[in-house]
Amino acid sequence: MSPTERLVSVIIPTYNCADYLPQAIESALAQVYPRIEIIIIDDGSTDATEEAIRPYRPRVTYLKQPNSGVSRARNLGISLAQGNYIALLDADDLWEPEKVADQVDLFESDAEVGLVLTDTRVINILTGRKHVISYDMKCITDPLPELARRCFPATSSVMIRKQCFDQVGGFDERLTYGEDWDLYARIARKYKFGYVPKAHNVYRFHTSNQMRNVNNLRLKRDNFFTVLDRIYCDPIWGEALGRLRSAVFHEITFDTGAAYFYAGLLADARAEFLLSLSYRPLHLRTLFYLLKTFLGNRNLALARQLRAHAVAG
Repeated sequence: MSPTERLVSVIIPTYNCADYLPQAIESALAQVYPRIEIIIIDDGSTDATEEAIRPYRPRVTYLKQPNSGVSRARNLGISLAQGNYIALLDADDLWEPEKVADQVDLFESDAEVGLVLTDTRVINILTGRKHVISYDMKCITDPLPELARRCFPATSSVMIRKQCFDQVGGFDERLTYGEDWDLYARIARKYKFGYVPKAHNVYRFHTSNQMRNVNNLRLKRDNFFTVLDRIYCDPIWGEALGRLRSAVFHEITFDTGAAYFYAGLLADARAEFLLSLSYRPLHLRTLFYLLKTFLGNRNLALARQLRAHAVAG
């Protein structure tokens, strides 16, 4: 295999992430694998992103586009990539030094593999808590049934053979959320997944990504529904489709309601719990949370204080 074919293109989309981006770039530059190009697509940032990138300009390709969303930014980066493999890295994530090398080794050992993922270490910057997301081999050898239930893997853990994009297309620019989920499902229909069971990817949970999620919960839910209905169009599901769709849509709407609930947005939470019950009408947990939305934030706070006092007593 020639050096050009072995080149890995690292695509970093960024939007107002100047505080985290330099560390992401450093982690890409620190890879033990020698043949890497780094392409940064700035999605119209209004913070100090350009200043943060300046020290790295000799070693990275940097382009700025009008704010158009992460999918368009990634697609632009992929269109410029010269490598045989595309490694996705979000601007607030990090890589361990051996990540790219381990993934390339797996690709080169099996030409039928189109996507290689790794485990992910999650670090909550707000609380200091850490945990690792890993995967059962069943969802690697047969990923579509798992993708019919949830989005996996973490975006920055993924490396994709570039020819996959010629076969299945790029990221759907109409999706604000779940664009990676949608792409993985299309790849899973045509290629094998590979797995490096090491926590080579580090996802940092922080205030900015938390607030972005709360402010767009309904859009996120609707985008997830769109992705799932595309997956459910596959005839492989047969008679199980109705039960599967109801169970998954119930869980998504419940999670949306719970996020609103814990943000104190009780009217929004109530609407989501009612929608969740349309998929599973007698689900006790959902009914319980629905009733709690009628108490109001003040009464809920009082109930929590009384419960804490009772436990302490």
